[in-house]
Amino acid sequence: MVLSVFDPTMIFLYENLKYKKPDPRAFDVFVGLNVAPENILYVGDTTEDYLASHGAGARFIGVMTGLSTRAEFELAGCKEVIHSVGTLPEFIKS
Repeated sequence: MVLSVFDPTMIFLYENLKYKKPDPRAFDVFVGLNVAPENILYVGDTTEDYLASHGAGARFIGVMTGLSTRAEFELAGCKEVIHSVGTLPEFIKS
């Protein structure tokens, strides 16, 4: 299971955030946790996800299971795109 790779206390849901994507301030929740942006990995399936995480200085991996295509991710500037979340653990290790 993909979630077993991550600390569950560090997974935040859209509904619980004060600011919403693509606003980079959506990542302000990590400031109070003393987590530097460069230590954040955000996995998303839209270019709005990419723009928010990139604006906050976080690493982003695009997943082609949502609304955005590989071409749209690349056009937005995203350099890491995978086919599905199932390949995420192996992709991170590589």
